[in-house]
Amino acid sequence: MKKVIWTYGAIASFIVVTMMVVAVILHENNSNSQGSMAIGFLGMFIAFAFNFVALARYRRDHVAEGLSFGKGLSICLLISLITTTSYVAAWGVSYHFFFPDFMDQCLAIEVAQFQEAGHTAQQIAAETADTKWMADHYDNPLVFIGLTAIEILPIALGMSLLAALIMRRKPASGATRMSHT
Repeated sequence: MKKVIWTYGAIASFIVVTMMVVAVILHENNSNSQGSMAIGFLGMFIAFAFNFVALARYRRDHVAEGLSFGKGLSICLLISLITTTSYVAAWGVSYHFFFPDFMDQCLAIEVAQFQEAGHTAQQIAAETADTKWMADHYDNPLVFIGLTAIEILPIALGMSLLAALIMRRKPASGATRMSHT
């Protein structure tokens, strides 16, 4: 089980970090961040699709045991933990060493979009309050880790639940369960 978790955790981490780096580079070269956000989230979905591959591999190697929902979910959640940790670490390095003004840029983009849409200064302040709070508090390591993890965790949890539900399988017929005592 450990080999499956570490192997597919590494594969998913590589994919999500690579796509995140591509998305950040696109954001830096284009003032419209919508495309870069789509690429980042696409990378997350592709990475967590490997939960299905991991469970298929585990089922193939452990046919007699089957794969319960709980066992599948625990495998997927551990893969997701590795991937999320890699994502947070990679964004930490990217942000602090290469893009320290990223949050200020995001805030400026939001303000410009609302100004172009004809919003008043009060409306802009209200609609950008969350981004301003993030920009003001992003240097706090706990806030940084929490906000970065929140970006990826909903997809990680959803794909883990879906994979565990779809990939579960009863033990092979005639197989006896061995006690590990």
